[in-house]
Amino acid sequence: MQFLNALFAPIVSSLQKTPEQGSYTSVYAATSPDLDAAEGGDLYFHCQPINASRAASDPIAARSLWTLSEKLTGIHR
Repeated sequence: MQFLNALFAPIVSSLQKTPEQGSYTSVYAATSPDLDAAEGGDLYFHCQPINASRAASDPIAARSLWTLSEKLTGIHR
């Protein structure tokens, strides 16, 4: 196992972002004067707007996830 970790560590570390890099798009979306805060709800990746996947837009899946989350946390609205 240590051999595999040593073998793949350079590859994995090159794909990871620093905390600063990881937070950049969130900070951009929260503070950019170029974005219309009144609209809200847009998705961004690398500071560019993207469309939600079909799965993310599925109301049945959303309801199932919400119900499961309530069950697992014990918190109900």
